[in-house]
Amino acid sequence: MTQKYFTNTIESKLIKNILYNTSLPIYNTVRKGDYILAPFIYIYGCNLIRCTTSGIVGKTAVYTPLDHYTFGEYYSKFTYRYMSNSLYYDIDTHRKLGDYLRVYRDTYNINLMPFYNCWCNQYLSDYFIDKNGIHEGDSSSFKTLIVPIKFNRTYTIALDSSSNVYIAPIYLENNVKIKGWEGSKAIDLTNELCFRNERVNVHKELSTSFKKPFTICISNKDTDRHAVMHQRNEKYLYLAIQLLTTVKSTVIVLEGDYTNTQSSKEFNMPDWKELDPQKFDEAMLSNLDLLQFSNREQRPFSNRLIEYLLEYVITDRDPLKRNVQIAQVGRYPITGIWSPTLRRMLFRQYMTSDKVRKIDITGFVDKDVENAIRRGII
Repeated sequence: MTQKYFTNTIESKLIKNILYNTSLPIYNTVRKGDYILAPFIYIYGCNLIRCTTSGIVGKTAVYTPLDHYTFGEYYSKFTYRYMSNSLYYDIDTHRKLGDYLRVYRDTYNINLMPFYNCWCNQYLSDYFIDKNGIHEGDSSSFKTLIVPIKFNRTYTIALDSSSNVYIAPIYLENNVKIKGWEGSKAIDLTNELCFRNERVNVHKELSTSFKKPFTICISNKDTDRHAVMHQRNEKYLYLAIQLLTTVKSTVIVLEGDYTNTQSSKEFNMPDWKELDPQKFDEAMLSNLDLLQFSNREQRPFSNRLIEYLLEYVITDRDPLKRNVQIAQVGRYPITGIWSPTLRRMLFRQYMTSDKVRKIDITGFVDKDVENAIRRGII
């Protein structure tokens, strides 16, 4: 069962316009610190690559460059443009927005995934979850949310439930479990994934609190059985979250670990310049608006995301030197050139002020940071 994902009409038009005018790759994008699996093709920076030895990008992985890649440009062999055939902001549009944000993150090292709810307001019927995995059968006592996910990514889940919450991975196409094939032998990919390492992928929470989110990661490494087959079917991979029908909570699923975001952090990291991009992003992140409270309504994204999509935020992507100079006045040589040092300095000064609202802050100059600069608060 699926539902519409309601949002502001202007926001919907903006997102659909961005997706229509931006060619997206059919391959996963990665950045330094991510795990890649041989023999699959990925996009890393400005290159299309083929992984020849599985491992961590920038450390143990080995790959061969295949072609040049520029974000947004059309390549007939490996990109596409998405055009919604719906008049409203639907599930497919929301899911494609997630794909766009992943490419944007991995290409430009600007992570907007903390502002995007991966759950597409989508449900599954006729299946139930227990400690042994996912089974077909009567599910009338439950509602099961399904969230499209990627392998080897951590997901933060926030919801309120006073009863058991079961979570497990499932492969679905049109809400039907799919199988893999090894020659003429059919393989139940869902069961195999659930049964890995003594059912480590079947997760049970006795109760949950929105204020105490938890994390889930479904890994797929070259040492796992049928790892290549599982990777080939990743586009059908979902996380199923089973709740009692009486649960009315807001549900937020974010790609990344955001269980330790705090308003005060340690900024004197002597080796911060050596951090992988995702670790640096984690350090430059305040508490998140999407994780503040449950009002029983479902939210596709935070308002901060729209700021970024409208290009109202000053980042290293800003083509106008004058905008960057605004951020540099009083704290940095006035060059009009962005740097990670400037971002770290802005984040530290903003987060140590007691006169600002510390929500959805990343060190880039959004409307809150710009307002603080103009008022002389930081």
